[in-house]
Amino acid sequence: MKTIKRILAFALCLTLLGSLLAVTGTAQDDAAAWDAPFMPAFAQKVHDAFADLSGQDGEPTVNAQADVQFRYVVIGVQATIIGATDIPASLRIPETIDGYTVAAIGDQAFYRANIREVYLPKSLRTIGYAAFAGCSNLKRVVLPDGLLEIGKEAFYNCGNLETVATGIYRDNDVTDVSVYMPRDLETLGDRAFSGCRSLNGMVFRQGLTEISDYAFSGCKNMDVFVTYADTIGKQAFYKTSTNMLMLLSLLRRVNHSAFEEAQAITVIYCGSTKQFTRFVDSKGLDIRGSLYALGAELRYKSTGRIADALDPTVVSLIEKQSYIDAFFSADPEILEIQSDRQSYKAVGVGTVQLRHPFYEMINEYCDPEAKYPEAPAYVTVSYAWWQQLIRILLFGWIWY
Repeated sequence: MKTIKRILAFALCLTLLGSLLAVTGTAQDDAAAWDAPFMPAFAQKVHDAFADLSGQDGEPTVNAQADVQFRYVVIGVQATIIGATDIPASLRIPETIDGYTVAAIGDQAFYRANIREVYLPKSLRTIGYAAFAGCSNLKRVVLPDGLLEIGKEAFYNCGNLETVATGIYRDNDVTDVSVYMPRDLETLGDRAFSGCRSLNGMVFRQGLTEISDYAFSGCKNMDVFVTYADTIGKQAFYKTSTNMLMLLSLLRRVNHSAFEEAQAITVIYCGSTKQFTRFVDSKGLDIRGSLYALGAELRYKSTGRIADALDPTVVSLIEKQSYIDAFFSADPEILEIQSDRQSYKAVGVGTVQLRHPFYEMINEYCDPEAKYPEAPAYVTVSYAWWQQLIRILLFGWIWY
């Protein structure tokens, strides 16, 4: 009899340990939500801005200008462009100059230049301090996927800059663009896009972990801003206005003035509403429409409303009613959707996704190499303290 009791106790011990591991996991860290009412229109706007890139049969129409005289310095076998003469309104910077690979645009190289558009070569790794600052006629910029750093004030006060995209190259000619910022981008300098009041949006990938001080202050016309950054600097979004702000990492450090006098219609955040308001909402962000704070906590055998998992505080059910009944549980052994399609019940312990069919749209608009779960919400189910106590006492009784 005692042997049987000890076997039962050992099994109960394993379930206790398993439940603790399930509850303390970090499944939310890579979560992404793409209930993105503004994403398709933004993507279309970016592609329309570069509709003239290719002629018939996809042949590039943007070519190097023979009359431009670039000034440069050489470090090793790489060139840093420090300026140019006879700069045309449509500027394409070559991949090589006199046999040297162009790896950087130097400080203030095109400061206040009268240019309308810039195509940077796929060899470029760095854009220096104020390289294109004050270019008041600049409207569109193509960056290479291998770009590592956008320096301080690189595009500061380019008031007419509307579109920044990543180029798709044939040899060194840009034939198409992606709405995503460069895959290798790691550093964004202070005030990099400050004062770009016409900028229509930015979609950053996972490599950029910090939005620096004043980086987008004064950007008043953005459709979409997407970032995985967990650190947001001083007045990074001061007086910005965006239709949709997507913060796809759990915030770790947000300066007290990061969102001062900023406005957003829709905010998507991959943490709890409590954490979001502690870091962001209390710092001056005016949320004009809805906030999707993506996460909820539930006790074993208790029930909850799907709407609360999507947002416990401010999203109205009217906004969700057209699609809320299509959500389903990724793991029915932890979370069951009830027959009313409006609520769920915890039947196990762990972290489970709430999923929805319309997230298939991410296949077209999201970075294919990033981790984009289809779920907009995570529900964490754990034992209440008294449930844990009962289990411990039961374990003790079985063992002895």
